[in-house]
Amino acid sequence: MRIAVIDYDKCNPDKCGNFLCERVCPVNRMGGEAIIIDEENYRPVIQEASCTGCGICVHKCPFNAITIVNLPEELEEGCVHRYGINAFVLYRLPVVKDGMVVGI
Repeated sequence: MRIAVIDYDKCNPDKCGNFLCERVCPVNRMGGEAIIIDEENYRPVIQEASCTGCGICVHKCPFNAITIVNLPEELEEGCVHRYGINAFVLYRLPVVKDGMVVGI
């Protein structure tokens, strides 16, 4: 899973060569649509589901307007404690048993 963030205050398509990020994206070059252009607002939009997280657009953007963060997938089982809805979760901690030694 990844999260792609574009800081539109820094993004300036006219000065970077008319959406450089869209042209250098390997997914777009192979015919996919990882970065599309919103014609109404004249802004790039990154489709997180089709983005591979390669980071080429991040390094090629001359204004440092793009950030991509790769996150690990959430585990299906082994949740020991959740601090709240959409909050920090502890997974697979050792369970304390009487008469046993637990090391962390």
